[in-house]
Amino acid sequence: NDEKFKISQLRVSGPLNNADVKLLQQIVNRAKANEKKGECVVTSVDLSDAVFTDGKEAKPTTTLPNGLFSGAKQLVKVTLPRGITAISKSCFDGCSSLPEIEIPETVTTIDDQAFQGCESLTAMVIPASVTTLGSEVFENCKSLTQIEIPESVTEIGSQIFNGCKALTTANILGQLKKVSNAAFKGCESLTSVTLPESVQSIGNDAFRDCINLGSMVLPEATNEIGNSAFEKCSQLTNANISGFIEEVSNGLFNGCSSLTSVSLPNTVRKIGTKAFQGCIAMNSISLPAALLTIDTATILLQIGCVLKKR
Repeated sequence: NDEKFKISQLRVSGPLNNADVKLLQQIVNRAKANEKKGECVVTSVDLSDAVFTDGKEAKPTTTLPNGLFSGAKQLVKVTLPRGITAISKSCFDGCSSLPEIEIPETVTTIDDQAFQGCESLTAMVIPASVTTLGSEVFENCKSLTQIEIPESVTEIGSQIFNGCKALTTANILGQLKKVSNAAFKGCESLTSVTLPESVQSIGNDAFRDCINLGSMVLPEATNEIGNSAFEKCSQLTNANISGFIEEVSNGLFNGCSSLTSVSLPNTVRKIGTKAFQGCIAMNSISLPAALLTIDTATILLQIGCVLKKR
């Protein structure tokens, strides 16, 4: 029985039922080993020939079990089973030593927190088969430098890249309709984001604290921008907002100290609270003719900014 803790590289084949999964987790998810007893921790797992089963009848499933390797801090290499379609919730959560992983081209869903806290993950290729990315999938993957979301993706969850401090570029190719809440919040190294023309909505705090983001062009299809979406983007110099936007939301550019120009569409009817607070580099702004309301707390009235109504 003690021999199970003397394995550093593990290869598993054949069917795995719930009891087998628990044993696998017991072996792999250990953070420490008793070297005096000849024990070691597992650093590599090959599941390419494994088949997970579910239920009393042990029917094969193409979904990896929830939290399969959650907390396996010593794991540096994983080969996933052939033919899987879903990487489940928290599957690799906290695998802080995992530098990369190849996702099979059969996968369609990557669920919530799947790779959350994989601090050593530097690269990730999302295959063209993937249509859905859940919430917080790559949250706090502090070494991830670039990401491309393929055209097949139609939905990404909230906080998906929250806290990815090394992320410099994000290329979103999919027919995405919404950039969810806090999707790129705290991506301190992010300098460039490419959004598809299909994007209609930008969520609350979507790019908040992206302190190196220099410019942003929003697609013409965009009709809603959430509160504080670009708050504290201190290097943002210009923003081009087109589309059918009726409201500049609360705190939208709050703390954007380098912002010099903003292009607003003629459809804007309201500018919310603190929308431009702390925009000390902006000395003028042209307001749309349709504008009806500027909130009394809006900093535009406090920084000596010249207001021009079209």
